[in-house]
Amino acid sequence: MPTHNTNLQKKLGNYFLPPVKRLEMYQLAIADSDWIDVDPYLLMQPKNIGLEQARVSLEQLLNEKFTVKDEDGNVIESHNIKAISVMGVDNIPLVERRIAKDMFIFVQNRPSISHFEAALWLESEKVKPYQHNVILVKDEEIPYEMSSTILRDKICKGESVEQFIPLKVCEFFKTDTTFQKVFKSMQQKAKDKVTEVGGPVYAEPLESFGLSGDSVKENLKEHVDFTFNNIEFNELVPEYTFGQPTKLGRGLAAVVWSMKWNDVPVAVKIFNISSQKSRKIGSFKLELRALHRIDSKYVVRCLGAGSVGDGIYIVLERAETLNIWNFVTENADMWCKNGYSLEWIDAWANLADGLHAMSSAGVYHRDLQLDNILLFKEKREGVLEEEKKSEGDKIIFKVSDFGVSSLEEDRDMIRGSIRHYAPEAIEERMNYSSACDVYSFGMLLHEMMHGKRIYSDHPTSEMTVKIIAGERPEFEVPCHQKIKDIIGCCWAQKPDDRPSFAEVSQMLRNAYNELALETGK
Repeated sequence: MPTHNTNLQKKLGNYFLPPVKRLEMYQLAIADSDWIDVDPYLLMQPKNIGLEQARVSLEQLLNEKFTVKDEDGNVIESHNIKAISVMGVDNIPLVERRIAKDMFIFVQNRPSISHFEAALWLESEKVKPYQHNVILVKDEEIPYEMSSTILRDKICKGESVEQFIPLKVCEFFKTDTTFQKVFKSMQQKAKDKVTEVGGPVYAEPLESFGLSGDSVKENLKEHVDFTFNNIEFNELVPEYTFGQPTKLGRGLAAVVWSMKWNDVPVAVKIFNISSQKSRKIGSFKLELRALHRIDSKYVVRCLGAGSVGDGIYIVLERAETLNIWNFVTENADMWCKNGYSLEWIDAWANLADGLHAMSSAGVYHRDLQLDNILLFKEKREGVLEEEKKSEGDKIIFKVSDFGVSSLEEDRDMIRGSIRHYAPEAIEERMNYSSACDVYSFGMLLHEMMHGKRIYSDHPTSEMTVKIIAGERPEFEVPCHQKIKDIIGCCWAQKPDDRPSFAEVSQMLRNAYNELALETGK
């Protein structure tokens, strides 16, 4: 959360703690640290001067990094590197205006920022000629998705945040009367924004979603040549966190918001087309087209789409929990120690069924990775109530994010995450088939068991050389030989040697049944 008043007012209106209380909270947060300090001076500054300090520090670090010295400490080679600005992904239009002459380093440090969005942007018409000026760095030391928005949402819902913040701060939230007063005021503000007048009425300004109501509403029929369920924006009721619409995630092409439609929780993916219009409409069309074609319980459902102002959006069913990447990395210690359960093998088989439905519909996902698999839970049927309580809900995996998908007949394809690509697709972008998705599925299962990216200690350039040469990651956690064999089939070097998704599903079910007999479950 920004420490200075100007940005806090933009985020929360007048509903934020006074500087003295914020300082108290920050000091509690770092009480046990011997290397973090709080500068009270920053709290009352009209601008984020800490960002300028970060720019200067980055400039010094880069110059030190690329300075070569001899054994005596004499400088042999140096570079006058100038860090012009430090910015977030919301400043992409500025980047595009300057990319022809300036070098940009993108640091992706949150798991929910989709890999395919960066790849999609790099392949766009404005950026592609200047890809050599972009360095993409993935900082994967943070194993779970976390931000001030997510923390506030968890606190609002009464969920535990002790895993993410110091216990002393948790106690501060619960006991401080000033905080409790601000908290209640924001909740009341959120309730006041939605009223019932002959049905749900949308009362939140479009600006809250980064949109403008001044623009002429986009006619989706000009872009989509099939029938879809049109959902008007005023049918969608936003959910709030601390008086602000709840944001579930964002990429370079779209932002996903938590809302309700007919009292059903939904995720609304909004594309602001006031900039990079052709690219964002292209991503919107790819996703809507794929979801329109696929009919499977194990693929996230599209409930409809629509447009408002300078935005177009897709309404999707919403997962109750995290995507699989966040789940396995948050639980990595427990996960790698205890391994996967039989129930997960069953869920893998069901996921393969969903991918079979996808490939049967002629769709290539092109970006299968844990970030794009959502975790759902459903009540168990046909068992006694006592068994339901002891076993808990059933785990369901669903495929999502078809923003770089393609059809068999497509002649222009966009890359997803190269780290998960089959060797033939790494070497030639157009050489993509369903067998490439099967390969990615094998990598996905390996990552799920290990709780980390494949070849996470290697840059992408080195990793692709290994994959093309036929190398595959080792198994460093307990894994039954039957599962190893299935994964090995999926990531076979030659696409003709890989099974279909229907065959993968059957292989996983056979493994499930055999292991169930062996364990007596």
